[in-house]
Amino acid sequence: MEKTEGESPPSKTCGSCRRVGTDLKICTACRSVHYCDVSCQKAHRKAHKDDCKEIAHAKEVMEEFKANRMTEECPICIMRLPMLPDEFYYHPCCGKTICHGCIAASRKAQGVGLTDPDPPCAFCRRPMASSPEELFGRINERINKHGDAMAVFTMGTHHREGSGVPKDDRNAFECDVKVSQMGNPHGMYNVAGCYMSGTGVPMDKKKARTYLEMAASNGHVGALVQLGQTYKKRIDKYQLYIQHICLAAESGHELSMETLKKVYRSIINATSNHNDSCMCTFCQILKTKGLLTKDDLAATIRTFHTAQGELRSEERDHAKEDFSKRLKAMQEEMARYL
Repeated sequence: MEKTEGESPPSKTCGSCRRVGTDLKICTACRSVHYCDVSCQKAHRKAHKDDCKEIAHAKEVMEEFKANRMTEECPICIMRLPMLPDEFYYHPCCGKTICHGCIAASRKAQGVGLTDPDPPCAFCRRPMASSPEELFGRINERINKHGDAMAVFTMGTHHREGSGVPKDDRNAFECDVKVSQMGNPHGMYNVAGCYMSGTGVPMDKKKARTYLEMAASNGHVGALVQLGQTYKKRIDKYQLYIQHICLAAESGHELSMETLKKVYRSIINATSNHNDSCMCTFCQILKTKGLLTKDDLAATIRTFHTAQGELRSEERDHAKEDFSKRLKAMQEEMARYL
């Protein structure tokens, strides 16, 4: 144990005897429970042991996320790749992963229409595969000759979506397991999803959580958010939920940032109306324990905007609009033949 730091520390409650004071010491393992002295800590050990291990492990995963945040860059614009796989594209011709912003800019520069075939690769200029056989031949070449993890991940995606090959959830799962063993967090996240939903493999929530923790420890922000959601369902773990969502927002995750703002607005609105009865249990606990203060939110917003500056560009914003237009144009084209 060590003394709680601060010039004017707020009052804390002993986890064992419930004495309130400012001179309490904190559990150094989980840093979430306070005690008067070693005797109180020993008396509370049996009740706190499992909780302490869980909290300490959760904080260890968050620290590993910070250390292993995904920083891979697009080889063309040299900006950090987006966090989600549907915002970049893997090219098996050269093995490069390129953001949609650069792909959209290449299409525009070459005057390619919305429903026209894709132009040559924006990086190596090799023509795109003209058939599924050629595409999967290139992917298999990257796997067999180069041991390319993203090639394995891409193969799994095609099996999962039934794109160019028959839909096969089991093969998709096996590809994700293989790419997980190669250290790819996207594969780990997909394996967790398979175990959680029972897709291609028997449902196993314990294994799902294990793979979520592996993905988060390797920098996958989606896995971090999902782990945080599991703590929101437990009143005694609301602090861990807020810490997970704050960390995701600081990494540039837009949905997490909006969630934090929404929660803070709920607390402020109920406080300004002097009516705690209209506040949900979740917000009441956050307010009482001071788990989401104005200063906390402001610091998170500043870090969020810094991270967004590494992820967003005019080309990437245009790419989102271009993708929506292309999808609508293809749907209209297909409707003519139906």
